[in-house]
Amino acid sequence: MQSKWVAEKLIWRAYENCGMPIAVYRPAIIGVNTITGAKSSAEFLYRFLQTCFTLNAYPDLPDVLLDASPVNYISKAVVSLSLRRDSQGNAFHINHPQSVSINGLIEILLNDTESNLQKIKYSEWLKLLQQQNTDTKLGSLKMLFEPLWEGNRNIIDFRRLRPRIDAEQTRQKLEIMGLNCPSLIDTNF
Repeated sequence: MQSKWVAEKLIWRAYENCGMPIAVYRPAIIGVNTITGAKSSAEFLYRFLQTCFTLNAYPDLPDVLLDASPVNYISKAVVSLSLRRDSQGNAFHINHPQSVSINGLIEILLNDTESNLQKIKYSEWLKLLQQQNTDTKLGSLKMLFEPLWEGNRNIIDFRRLRPRIDAEQTRQKLEIMGLNCPSLIDTNF
C-alpha cells in the first residue's frame, strides 16, 4: 500500500511540475469477468471462495462488505477514460455501485451451483482452515490467517483492509459514456 501511495505522489508531482498528461485509476478489488467467468487464482477473493468450497463451509460474516468489480468493467472503464482529454489531471475510483456482503456473495454463488455449503461461525471456520495441511492448495490462504490463531482473535476486520470509497463522479462519467457496471447477480461464476 505504501509503494502505491509513493508512486502516486511521484505521478502527481510530474503532473504539477512538468505538465505531464497523467490520470490515476484506483480500481476496487478486481473480480471475475462477468462474460467468460475468467478469474485470477492469485486474488484473495478467489482463494477465499475456493477455500469455502473446499471446506464445504463459509464463515457467517453478514456485516463484512466486499467492494469487488468485474475485471471486464474495470478494464473498459480505464481504457474509455484514458482516451478522453478531460481525464488528464484527475483521479478515478472505479468500484461497484453496490457492495455485497460475504454472505450475500456466497448465496449468489450457491444459487448458481449444486453446492451445499454450511454457514458456520467465523471461529469455527478458522478452526476448519487451521486443520488443513499447509501443502494443500489452501496453504497460502491459511498462512494469511495464522496471525489470528496466534493472537487468539476470532475475527479479521475485512473492512479495515478496504475502506468504501465514493466513486459517484467516476460512475456518472462512465454512465454518460455508456458504461454500466454489471450486476453481481448476473455474473457467470
